[in-house]
Amino acid sequence: MLLGVLLFSKVLTVNEILQRLPTQIWLIISSALLLSHALSNSSALYILTNAIENHQAYFSPFLGLCVIYVLTWWLTELVTNNAAAALMFPIALGLAASLNIEPLGYVMAVAFGASASFMSPYGYQTNLMVFNAGQYRVTDFIKVGLPVSLVYGLITIFGLSYLYSL
Repeated sequence: MLLGVLLFSKVLTVNEILQRLPTQIWLIISSALLLSHALSNSSALYILTNAIENHQAYFSPFLGLCVIYVLTWWLTELVTNNAAAALMFPIALGLAASLNIEPLGYVMAVAFGASASFMSPYGYQTNLMVFNAGQYRVTDFIKVGLPVSLVYGLITIFGLSYLYSL
């Protein structure tokens, strides 16, 4: 609505809006959501769920927590945090149900894992803005983000396992 007011009052022109619109960011976000939808519709998630269910005897609640966190973290480095959480949430619920445990710890692992994009500019829109504006390289993100990701992950996994007795 505000945009419409600015256009009608001729404070902004359509050309100014198009020049300021970060098209690369919108392209990456929409591509990540499409990838999320494609993975949901393909058999990739079914294969992962099936592999976990077939090896359920080897899964302890703590190992399941680690797997959920690491997979969510890995996905959020490749796609947006929203897409990673949308993909991993049903898997976390299914794994918690198959292990007969309360799912809140696994849901929190998805939430924290989806928020752990420190090594790549693609997980958060703000990372992309800094990446473009500062002319950084992906290796710059990895150098700074890897230690942060490891410490954050260890604190998250052990904190959740302590809080939820996993």
